[in-house]
This record gives sequence, C-alpha cells and structure tokens, in this order.
Amino acid sequence: LIIDHFGFTNLSDIGDELFNLLLTLAEYPQVHVKISASFRITGSTGDPFPYKLVKTQRFDPLLQKFGAHRLLFGTDFPFVLEQEGGY
Repeated sequence: LIIDHFGFTNLSDIGDELFNLLLTLAEYPQVHVKISASFRITGSTGDPFPYKLVKTQRFDPLLQKFGAHRLLFGTDFPFVLEQEGGY
C-alpha cells in the first residue's frame, strides 16, 4: 500500500492528529509513504521553499518510523492544476 503526498497531513492541529495516525501505520511492513507535493501540506504556516517545517515536522518523523526503504520520492510531474485550463 502506498500513501500519497505525505498522507495529505497539513501542517495544522488537525493535520498533526492525522499525521500521528499515519505514523502508527509504520508497524505494517507493506505500507509505504510517497514524499511528494510538499507545497500542498504547508497549511496556513506559509512555510516557503525549501519547506523546512515540512522537513522537520513531516519528513524527518516518517524517515525515523518507516525507514528510507519505505519512503518513495514523487516528482509531481507533470504538474496538474486543480482548475480547468491546462498548464
């Protein structure tokens, strides 16, 4: 099972609760997490590139719990807009 985009766990109180649930899935060896779309989970923090808060509050704990062999890198290419119109 691959969970996409950090599990869409925004940097927020609710996102933190959901992220803690995501971390509990590390006990299941068949669960992997895709590390992609960092900009989508910054929430209201305004965490600008290079997304230091995403790294410390999401990536680092995932790396510790799941290990590097269960994290997948996603490029987000091609970038798809959430509204009509194209690229």
